[in-house]
Amino acid sequence: MRLLRTRADVAIVRVDKYHDPSGDCIRYVVISEKPATPLPDGTPAWEVTISNVCPRCKVAAIDLNCGNFSSDRPLDPHVFSLVVPGDCLVNYGDPIGPTMNLSFVYYNRVHFDLLVKNAYCLE
Repeated sequence: MRLLRTRADVAIVRVDKYHDPSGDCIRYVVISEKPATPLPDGTPAWEVTISNVCPRCKVAAIDLNCGNFSSDRPLDPHVFSLVVPGDCLVNYGDPIGPTMNLSFVYYNRVHFDLLVKNAYCLE
């Protein structure tokens, strides 16, 4: 069994329970970012949408390269959580249904490029 996460404050995701026959599930995860309404003090806001573009499969254990991600306002950890610097987890590792999206807004003077590192497909 391989564990994707081990920090106590983040859900542990057992990736051995997911089946990914293609081994290339990350192609189904699309991340888009656009400017959002800034905070009153002028801190920029960024709206992030993470989409599962697979028409027939769920995507789980979505792991992102997120640099030194931070937000001036707390985020719902069930949507997006920093595990360790450079490593973020989407939806607590739980599946995102076919053609479904998750969105959140973060506030920071720095824009972070979020890149998919790993994802697992469920048929």
